[in-house]
Parts: sequence; C-alpha cells; structure tokens
Amino acid sequence: MDPPAKVEVVDTIPKMSAGSAVCPTARVTDGTLVLAFSLPSCDDSAVIRFDGVLTWSYGYPNDEGLGSHPLWGHGIELYEFHVSPIGPDGTRWCIATFHDGTLTVNSKTVQVLAEKLPLKPWEAIDAVVGPGENRVLDYEY
Repeated sequence: MDPPAKVEVVDTIPKMSAGSAVCPTARVTDGTLVLAFSLPSCDDSAVIRFDGVLTWSYGYPNDEGLGSHPLWGHGIELYEFHVSPIGPDGTRWCIATFHDGTLTVNSKTVQVLAEKLPLKPWEAIDAVVGPGENRVLDYEY
C-alpha cells in the first residue's frame, strides 16, 4: 500500500479549528475509525467515520513541520482534510493536517456523521455512536 502521489482538499468535511485546542479524538473498532474534532469556534465539534480502514496513523508532522511532508507541493495544505484518487484496491487515502499532528487513513469510505454538535470531540463521538473507548490523539505521540 503506497501512499498517494497527489491529494486534493475535501470540501464536504467541516473545517477544523486551526488552534491547538482542536483535540482530534478517535474511536477505533474492527475496520472502522470514528473521528471527532473541534470546529473553528472551538465550541462545537464534527464527527466523521471511515469504513473499511486498512491502516491509519497520527503524529508528525504538526503544522510547523508540514513543509517536510512528502505531499507538500502536491496538494497538501494546513488545517484541511485531503483525499487521494481511489486506488485499484478500492481504497483512498485521507490526510488531515491538524495543528499538532497529521492523521493519515487508508479506507474504503469516509462519511460525515455530524457537522456541528455543541460538545467537546470525545463527547460528540459518544453522542453520535454511543459510549465507548475514545482516544484524544494529541496525547498519543
């Protein structure tokens, strides 16, 4: 599974906060990753779901190091969600460039579950998919 050579910004996923309080939070189950993050107001959160997840990671680079990302100059931008074209295996790469880290997911689909909830990200996941184990990603690396 090679990473993409080019990505483009996705305009169907709500815009994330550019601040350090974005708190991307994940819940991972068999083949699914549910992600919540703060919107620009920092008072509301969005929730999205990736299905058919083959691999995912979160970590370096943060916004200050994004210029070292292999896709810098090939479509990747600060504080955006990006997708690659669908590959021959039916999956695509989604790369989200948060303030404190970069989320990379290789999955079959990505879907917005909630565009704006007046909750913190970890509360938003619970409200949309029910209680469970959530991980605030900025504290993982």
